[in-house]
Amino acid sequence: MKTKMKIFYLMTICLFSLSPKIVLAAVHTAATCENKAGQTDVQDAIDAASLGDMVTIPSGECTWMIGVTVTANISIIGAGTGSTVITSGGPTLIAYNNPSPSATETFEISDMTLDMNNDSDPAITFVHGSNSVMQRLKIHDLVIENAGGIAFYFLRLYRGVIYNNTIATGGQFQQNVGGGDGGLAAWNAIQKCSGDPLICSHDDGNNLYIEDNTLDIGDTNMQSGGAGFSWVFRYNTVTYHSTAPAIEWHGNYVLPNNRCSSMDMVVYGNYYTPGSNPGDPYIQARGGMGLVFYNYANETGTNAFMIEFREENDLGDEAGKCSEDTNPQPQNVSDTYVFVNERSQGLTYNFNEVDPYDQLTENVDYFIMQEGDFDGSGDFDKGGGVGCGTLGSRPATCKEGVAYWATDQSCSDISNYVGVNPTTPISGTLYKCTGTNTWAEYYTPYTYPHPLTLSAIRDIL
Repeated sequence: MKTKMKIFYLMTICLFSLSPKIVLAAVHTAATCENKAGQTDVQDAIDAASLGDMVTIPSGECTWMIGVTVTANISIIGAGTGSTVITSGGPTLIAYNNPSPSATETFEISDMTLDMNNDSDPAITFVHGSNSVMQRLKIHDLVIENAGGIAFYFLRLYRGVIYNNTIATGGQFQQNVGGGDGGLAAWNAIQKCSGDPLICSHDDGNNLYIEDNTLDIGDTNMQSGGAGFSWVFRYNTVTYHSTAPAIEWHGNYVLPNNRCSSMDMVVYGNYYTPGSNPGDPYIQARGGMGLVFYNYANETGTNAFMIEFREENDLGDEAGKCSEDTNPQPQNVSDTYVFVNERSQGLTYNFNEVDPYDQLTENVDYFIMQEGDFDGSGDFDKGGGVGCGTLGSRPATCKEGVAYWATDQSCSDISNYVGVNPTTPISGTLYKCTGTNTWAEYYTPYTYPHPLTLSAIRDIL
């Protein structure tokens, strides 16, 4: 470790000599991995760190009776999973509680094992005091094991990437809830849709990315409580043990909650395998816009990757002060496309609509690939609302709103494109019919791996 640290210091000195504008971050090494009454070595190192600094936790096996609290965007780096092993004596182990997060510095946690000892508290909580978005979050190379509850809990909105982690929990992988304004500030500030007809930006970097993780999950693995939250769940390998929805995102809420809808939820390239007593991993879309494509479930259940569209109030596109007057994106389910999802027996086309208030319409609010040769009409027996194939095979005619995934990859065998570090990342362009017989480029997947993954401190040390 000492040799690696020397290399790090030499590299940073060289960088400083090349550019006098670079400000070197300080490195604070905890005396031990302990954090308990009378010996708060890790908290002491965190308290000594300033914005942009790095805290290193040495090798060791320690039980924390007191969790640590972080109030600035710093990096907290262990000596490696299996080397720095922290066991919970009861509390949440790491609490990010930053009243005013930096827009330019990253908050990072990596390279340690967190053993939750079957405690029901979240392993890591994220809270910030702004009704805007915390822009730079990076969580990677962690093992979280024996978690009895939620692995990651988010209050308010975040951008960044969670990657290359191995997580086992009897509860949820992550859960988010909105701040005191119900997501209003973020909903109004983040404009992902414009024009008439609406053209919306999915998976454009303004999301929290969860990629290349190995997950063993006892409950819903991805949940959005609404309030403008946006995430992308891609290239993960998931063992699933629950009958609850595998993935769920909420819509708008009536007063007194007065909460905006989820904004942009995107799911692709994931590999699901059944665990003990599982249900079929199905998805609930309850508001906002989404994309669900090229996911594989290694099971034969008829509801594997079924998507259920729900509308649970009669507000339509409004929830109190969250409305289309400021942001034209609808609050209820909209601009949602589902295509090329596979289970062991082949492609699956199952979907369900729960809409007692008569707010949702197929091929208007959501679009589903169905059986038959896609001809652009949206008809259920002619490929439905989404087609797939080479660009040259795209039909010349189309009904407004339907879409076509143009790709040179397979539209029926997706085994090489799913799971952690896929053999071949998914490649293609989704075209949307913006008017009768008029196709326009609508969506391409965001850069993979996420750009923040390319600057991990662990690659230097």
